[in-house]
Amino acid sequence: MQAKQFKAKFLIVTGGLLGLLFYYLYVIFLMNIKEHFFSKADTTISNLVVVQNWGPVDYWLDTGLLVFFVIAGIYILNSNKLTAPEKIRDITLIKSAVIGFLLYIPITAMFYIYNLDISYRITVAGGYICILVIYLIFRRKRV
Repeated sequence: MQAKQFKAKFLIVTGGLLGLLFYYLYVIFLMNIKEHFFSKADTTISNLVVVQNWGPVDYWLDTGLLVFFVIAGIYILNSNKLTAPEKIRDITLIKSAVIGFLLYIPITAMFYIYNLDISYRITVAGGYICILVIYLIFRRKRV
């Protein structure tokens, strides 16, 4: 009995770590895209590349999908061992993370357009609250 519980917990932790690995690959990809398309070389100092910073938009693009990747990693490794309600819960969490991420991008863009200096913590907290509200709405409709 204890071996099954240990294996289940091990798969959850491994899935979370797999999700973190995918998240870091996403961040590296995003940094390469920003460096390649949205940077300019400074001619006064050799080997200096200046990458444009969009403030809240950058903060949210960098950290907004963390929840999605972790939950998706756990779901990928455990989907065949989950009961039907657990699968529905995980899929609802994944949907909420993606929809919340996409809905919060225009809000951060408005902050940037109107030159509102919003800190990193407030931007990320607002986005995750948006994801939580969407999850609670989905959960309420399901019941």
